Amino acid sequence: AKAEDTKKKAEEERKKREERARIKAEKRLKRIELAKKKAEAERKARAEAKAAADKKAAEEEEAARKKEEEEAARKKKEEEEAAAAQKKKDEEEAAAKKKKEEEAAARKKKDEEEAAKRKKKEEEEKAAAQKQKEEEEAAARKKKEEEEAAQRKKDEEAAAARKKREEDETEAARKKKIEAERKKKEEEEAAARKKKEEEAAAKKVRDEQEAAAARSQKEKEEAAA
Repeated sequence: AKAEDTKKKAEEERKKREERARIKAEKRLKRIELAKKKAEAERKARAEAKAAADKKAAEEEEAARKKEEEEAARKKKEEEEAAAAQKKKDEEEAAAKKKKEEEAAARKKKDEEEAAKRKKKEEEEKAAAQKQKEEEEAAARKKKEEEEAAQRKKDEEAAAARKKREEDETEAARKKKIEAERKKKEEEEAAARKKKEEEAAAKKVRDEQEAAAARSQKEKEEAAA
């Protein structure tokens, strides 16, 4: 019986050990499970935090992109409005310039037409004045020519009378001159004849003297020989 008790006691002890071991194992499993759950929770929390951060970053990036797009759209709109305003201003200025140029061209054309009219009028007046002047000058010339013709006729008649007198005087003078020239020529011819005769006589004397001298020289030379 004692052995039975010991065996029973030992069995109980074994069971107690096994129970403790089981409880210990369960506790260890529970700790492991809790650690796993904790790790999983932490991983999940980190993942969620990361996802939230990524989402927030994506949202912020999207918001920034959207803001940039809105800013770009606003800027583009402002630029388009400014370009449209500038274009409108340029068109208005161009229209005003064109209108000004057209008005200036119209004024210029009007001025040119008026100037042409004035010039035409001046030319007509000038032509009329010139014509009148020419007619007056022609009348004056005609009158002068008639007076000159009358004077020429008078002068011609006087000249004819003068010429006749001069011809009469010239004829008388010519006859007188011819007579004087004839007389002078006769005197010159007589003087020339006289001079020629004197020169012939002088030559004859010189020839005779030279001949006498030659003879005398020849006689001397012959006597000396």
